[in-house]
Amino acid sequence: MSASPQNNLKEIINIISVTNELIYVVGGTLRDGWLKRNCSDFDFAVRGASRLAREFASRSRFTLVPLDDTPGRETFRVVGKDRRVYDFSELQGETILDDLSRRDFTINAMGQPLADFIDGKPDWLDPHGGKQDLEAGIVRVLPGPIFQSDPLRMLRAFRFAAALEFEIEPGTLEQIGLLKEAIRSVAPERVNSELKALLISPACIRNVQRLGECGLLEQIVPEIASFQSSSLENLEGLDRFLAAPESFMGEWAHRAGACVSDKSGGIRMAALLEPLDRDCPSPPGGGAQKKTNGQPGAERVLDRLRFSNIEIQYMTRTLQSFRQARSSRLQFAGRTSDDSALYRYVTASGEELIPALYLLGATGNLGDKDLLAAARKTCAFYFGRYLPAKDQPPLINGDDLIREFGLAPSPLFRDILECVEESRVLGTLQSREEAVRLASRLLETGSGRLES
Repeated sequence: MSASPQNNLKEIINIISVTNELIYVVGGTLRDGWLKRNCSDFDFAVRGASRLAREFASRSRFTLVPLDDTPGRETFRVVGKDRRVYDFSELQGETILDDLSRRDFTINAMGQPLADFIDGKPDWLDPHGGKQDLEAGIVRVLPGPIFQSDPLRMLRAFRFAAALEFEIEPGTLEQIGLLKEAIRSVAPERVNSELKALLISPACIRNVQRLGECGLLEQIVPEIASFQSSSLENLEGLDRFLAAPESFMGEWAHRAGACVSDKSGGIRMAALLEPLDRDCPSPPGGGAQKKTNGQPGAERVLDRLRFSNIEIQYMTRTLQSFRQARSSRLQFAGRTSDDSALYRYVTASGEELIPALYLLGATGNLGDKDLLAAARKTCAFYFGRYLPAKDQPPLINGDDLIREFGLAPSPLFRDILECVEESRVLGTLQSREEAVRLASRLLETGSGRLES
């Protein structure tokens, strides 16, 4: 442990030393330490958690964040200047053993006095065999009505299994299967948090499959009940594709991977929901997409699960771009290339182009040689021509149209600028003078688009 957190932990000991209370390190701190995982969070159980957290934050000049101010269940987070997190939770029950017995899983139901933790002593309180389950790689629910008291813990079991690459103990899976409907009572914001953590975990795919097998997935996303096998096939294909994108992206695989490196959860959620909108054509201009036959579409599901507007836009635009690529089979990037159509597809797709191509590769299209060649050409155009050109300033802008032609902003105004920009990116315009001449010709047509 580095000097900074060590000193902070000693400061906590100093603050609490004026009382007769003991403070315990619990839960994920001990679990992750035993697994030798990077741990920037410290979890504590203590009487008077609110007072201790406030005093520690004040003395250290750290940020205090109340997480739960329910009397008797207070939890406060203190965030250090180095972004380390110190969570103080009110001790539940009469003793630390009572507290540990009210937690979720054996691997989280261990505790150690903070002073012993600082000294590196090996002895922990482990009343439910958490260390043994850590060694065996098992997620096991504690005895008692653990899932009934908080049904979100059922989803959390899969999140831990996915993050730690553990197996869920059979008896725990059986309980989840029996109690699965209770997940519907959980606030969608809480489900959202666990679901997103699951979707970015190393063993995500295997555990989403198990969510489906035990019936919990269709309780969380009932809209995909009729399409669940297709959704899971999408995820399996995406997992294979994320592991070897060069099979579809060719020489551009590395750059494509950089575009989605922090978006794997969003792409996986889009893949999961993709079957909902299979019969929906992409709307002109890439607008919002919803089902019109009474079956909720992907956007509505994401909204119900409380994804943010930015997240919803990313996933729905990815699906729109994917649908256009699938329906057109990227013919405009094929053997008889139409660079104008390719430019417009890339422009409409924006940052969601690459995740859309990932979905295209993940949904069983790797054996289509023509589509494979078109996808690689699309990547080559995007990375080799489009992005470098977009790094350069436009040849003319709105002020130029006003000055040269006395135009006022209007749809035609916008169309002219878009056409000039397309010609610049495609290399048919090299100078401002050429751009002005093209704008003049477009004004003569009155359409903002030249006849082909």
